[in-house]
Amino acid sequence: MAKYFCFLDVDGVFTSVRAQLGQTARKHPMWDKFDPLAVDFLNHLDADYDLDSVLMSTWKNGLEMDDTTAYHWVCATFRNAGFTGTFPWKRWKTNFPEFPKEESYKYNERAYEVKHYLEQYECDDFLLFDDTAYDFNKVLGVKRHVRTSAQDGMLTKHMLHALSLTGSWEKKK
Repeated sequence: MAKYFCFLDVDGVFTSVRAQLGQTARKHPMWDKFDPLAVDFLNHLDADYDLDSVLMSTWKNGLEMDDTTAYHWVCATFRNAGFTGTFPWKRWKTNFPEFPKEESYKYNERAYEVKHYLEQYECDDFLLFDDTAYDFNKVLGVKRHVRTSAQDGMLTKHMLHALSLTGSWEKKK
């Protein structure tokens, strides 16, 4: 069976201005509510394909890959929002590899983190959900980025784009 990775940002994918304004308890100034439609859509992808989810969001910064408490916190956060996908232990997030010290590396740092991850672990294909470009297509050499919206999160057009990218993927039996 084919293996696929789904690289996930949080802000602008699972959380957004729309999700924040739409919730009933808007007392918190931070985006603290996951959009149930984004969660459901990613659950749909996970149900159809042999998919490992990988956190590439800044939410992972400062968390160690082998820290069981951090791993538990990430899994629990997503599970409590209704997410049924899997973050594989000791591979649940992108790392911060040594980057070339060129002036523009800060902008595409996340793309290099994904590239580094893909060099470490085998997969047949992958998707990236992020509301910022980070030169993903250029750095990775393939167009697998579903660019969502910081304001509106994951919309129908983003879901359709993701489905078009997975159209040739092997489904679970």
